Amino acid sequence: MADAKMEVGTAEDRRIDGTTRQELPCEKSSSGLFGVVAVSVALVLISGCASTQKSRVWTKPGSTQQSFAQDRYERIKDARTPYSNTYVDPVTGAASSSGVRVDDGIFVASMEAKGYEWVIKE
Repeated sequence: MADAKMEVGTAEDRRIDGTTRQELPCEKSSSGLFGVVAVSVALVLISGCASTQKSRVWTKPGSTQQSFAQDRYERIKDARTPYSNTYVDPVTGAASSSGVRVDDGIFVASMEAKGYEWVIKE
């Protein structure tokens, strides 16, 4: 009877070498609970973000869609500012990037100067 081996655990717990994996007391209960908590937190965060976002629109009394589009186009042209970045890449040598971006501050100030207001859509 001294040679008899006592098998512990399920087939999934047994390793190829015949030893068994030791399961921690909290392993079974916490893994399922963690998933439920993670999904619940994600749903709360997503629903909170969706309900607090408000859309905004440009308004101007007496303005038509065509006049708004024309004014907006002109303001975007005014707010365009060129940029350039030059740096030395340690592997390939010198590199640079450049382009044009729209400066939001200039665009908003320019639209307001034309009589438009940026308001929350009701």
